[in-house]
Amino acid sequence: MCGMNISCVSDLEGRFPFIYHVLSSTDATDHAMSAESAACERGRSLVQYLSRATQKAAWYLGGYLHDSEVLHSSLVNNEFHIRLDDFSTHCLFDVLARHRGMTTDSCFGKPAPLDVMIRHVDQIDFFQLEEDQRFSRCDSNVLVPKSTWLYDDIDFARPEQFGLGLIFWTPSSDHILVALHARSIEFDEHQEESFVSLFGVECVDLFNAYWKARKRRSFDRSQIKDVLEGNSDFDDWCAPL
Repeated sequence: MCGMNISCVSDLEGRFPFIYHVLSSTDATDHAMSAESAACERGRSLVQYLSRATQKAAWYLGGYLHDSEVLHSSLVNNEFHIRLDDFSTHCLFDVLARHRGMTTDSCFGKPAPLDVMIRHVDQIDFFQLEEDQRFSRCDSNVLVPKSTWLYDDIDFARPEQFGLGLIFWTPSSDHILVALHARSIEFDEHQEESFVSLFGVECVDLFNAYWKARKRRSFDRSQIKDVLEGNSDFDDWCAPL
């Protein structure tokens, strides 16, 4: 299943242009920022194409999983499975807990699980980025818990197959590139279950209000706080314990 010819960052320019610009950029000139923006728009258009077959692709790919922690990953036969702590929804947990006076470590440590299941994988390679901007091949077990999903980019999207590139940051401070060709991707959501276990069913309306917006964008803590405070029922839903 492996064998992609990727030896250095420059090899990504034609295949994963957004990842290429992020990894190779050393300045913030207008030209560099424009090129990165164009690469981002290209990726989003391919995400929209992919979402025709998998609607949830538009909710999660294209930068919406940035900073999500890896809880578990496995590569078995031709299926690549990554369980993530969805960072955007984890921010909701954090902000809401603080509003309700819940300050225990167990609350802040509660994940918002999302299973990314990439099936019918035809080709997959794992690379570690070295200091000289070259890649060395590595094993799939390099994606240990606490690794962070940074970026994703789509090489191509066709009805029968798509190409996907993922960049992770590991606890040992390494950039890991996962490059693959596969035929399907699915997202199994467990965020609501985790939310209810923390805050109870009486707060489900709040989660639903957030979830509607989450389908259009991801959020950080400050943005979540702004969104929640703009909701007319926020005070009722977030009454102190």
